[in-house]
Amino acid sequence: MRRLVFILCLWLTSVANADNVFLFRYLEQEIGEIPPYSQGAKDCTSNAAAMAVDILAAVQIHMHGRPELFVGRASPEAIHWGARELGNRGKASGVKAVSAAKFLRDFGVLFQRPYEADGHSIDLTGYSSDRARLYEVDGFPDWLEPAARQYRVRDIRQMRNGQDVVTEIKAGRPVLMASTYAFSRKRDKDGFVKPYLTQTISGPFGLVSRSSRRKWKHCMVATGYIDGDRPGIVIQNSHGNKQHGPNPLDIPEGAFAVDLKYIDRMVKDWFDCWSIGELTAEQQPTQGAKQSPPKGWIVVLSTDNCPYCEKQLEQFTETIRTFYRIAKVKAPKRLMDKWGYKVYPTTVIVDAGRRIKTFHGLTKWSQIEPYARKAKL
Repeated sequence: MRRLVFILCLWLTSVANADNVFLFRYLEQEIGEIPPYSQGAKDCTSNAAAMAVDILAAVQIHMHGRPELFVGRASPEAIHWGARELGNRGKASGVKAVSAAKFLRDFGVLFQRPYEADGHSIDLTGYSSDRARLYEVDGFPDWLEPAARQYRVRDIRQMRNGQDVVTEIKAGRPVLMASTYAFSRKRDKDGFVKPYLTQTISGPFGLVSRSSRRKWKHCMVATGYIDGDRPGIVIQNSHGNKQHGPNPLDIPEGAFAVDLKYIDRMVKDWFDCWSIGELTAEQQPTQGAKQSPPKGWIVVLSTDNCPYCEKQLEQFTETIRTFYRIAKVKAPKRLMDKWGYKVYPTTVIVDAGRRIKTFHGLTKWSQIEPYARKAKL
């Protein structure tokens, strides 16, 4: 029910902010307030990749109706081990974004929970910098590979410019952003921060000096697109809550917005920015188990002491409930007014987070059915 309310509210919110795309909102629905990662090793890439996997799973649940994809938060340590094995194991302790993306595609995802197989065991609950260093030289443990392959990212794409990042986020795909661009910790009144850039300084007697650009070799994850007079990208960092200041966009702790022109520079700095998409579960169904019939959402907006709302729900018999998910959402008058709905009950047909049809007042099933059929997932 909580997910249903979120799907409907998200659609209604998107009407007012049609061109803003905040993928992290889907993850908030799964885990509540998003705590920032606070990396303790040189594993910023794996922290960014783990956040990207979490967001991708949540996006596919709420946009594509696949609840089996969220079994917990992804383990940054496991991604660190695997990316190191594919990349520069034995050299500097960091790793490229492309190695993390390829690991998620070719090997898969482990989650923050205990694992046990073939006499081995490890508890990946939470995050540990010491655990991240455990296999960064030895490589990803062979006994964990079958578990990782149960969940894999099927598609990775390299970014060529800032507009590519916008396109991917609008398609529901978070983007790993690896570059040498360093940013201020304090957000401005719009929630944005600026990178430290090379500056020309006028000195005495007309002399000119240049200050070099402050750099960091770092990877973060792009999780949202801001449209309007100041287009930009929302970036989640792995430095705890060090990013601070005004937050009019209500973005997660430790995140900040960056003007789109700087995103273009970041992409072209190393050309090591990659989107991930199509997380799939490859667990085999139990032999002889029957698959559930496809279902769509029928949402009835109700209020207290509304006999017509109850009558609306009564006509959705058990036969109908076999094929459709029926939900009654209590919607106070202030929300009904905000959403533009004035009549109880209001019945909304929802498909993958988008409204197909709205019916105002008591409505017969014969009128609802043709639209409900379109909402079958």
